[in-house]
Amino acid sequence: MALTHGPGQPGTMAVCLKTGARLRLTLTAGGFGGWTPFQVTPHGAAAVTSGADAAGNVHATVTPAGTTAFCLSTGTTSDTSPAESWQLCVTIQP
Repeated sequence: MALTHGPGQPGTMAVCLKTGARLRLTLTAGGFGGWTPFQVTPHGAAAVTSGADAAGNVHATVTPAGTTAFCLSTGTTSDTSPAESWQLCVTIQP
């Protein structure tokens, strides 16, 4: 599954993945400095690999570790704009 999100969009989103699926995320910089590293709750419920491009957009692949529901959270970084936070809650369907 692929998902794109940017600053100014809703702060919390939810998705449901089938067992064995991975999630590809693109978080657009949208004029902000970039995004903070992802936090996974509960710890270890998913592995996240990510990298940023020259424009500050973050591209990530999220691989669930099993069938435990989890949430990813991050926030924007900027010296000139108020910080925004974002959370994605993921459930796994067998």
